Amino acid sequence: YMDLDIVIQDNFDREIKWAVKQNRKIACVSDAIGWMGVKFSSSLMVLKSGSSQEYFRQFKQLWPSLNERAGGDQVWLGPQLKNVLYLDKKFPNLKKNLKFHLAKECNGTLTLQLSYVRTNWHEVLA
Repeated sequence: YMDLDIVIQDNFDREIKWAVKQNRKIACVSDAIGWMGVKFSSSLMVLKSGSSQEYFRQFKQLWPSLNERAGGDQVWLGPQLKNVLYLDKKFPNLKKNLKFHLAKECNGTLTLQLSYVRTNWHEVLA
């Protein structure tokens, strides 16, 4: 699974094949800023077929309240997942986060440079 706003810059077949061979329920990239204290990111995931239906059932039951939840579904789901394989730990150049990489660091605080980001994201400690 990939979010629609992902920009693919290079072939990542090797990384996906490696993730599948690890035989985990879920592999993903970590959230670049640990959004609301959650390392899990739903932007790029490799899901083991048939292994996590309980999360989708819960999601359907809780919708549309999850749409209004602070941090969204990613912040809801992340803490429930156990034994997540973080692909960027093995492949550190696999992903970049535009908002994170456009930010400036000053005294341990990231200052977001885009007005959209500044309006819609909280300040992040480095």
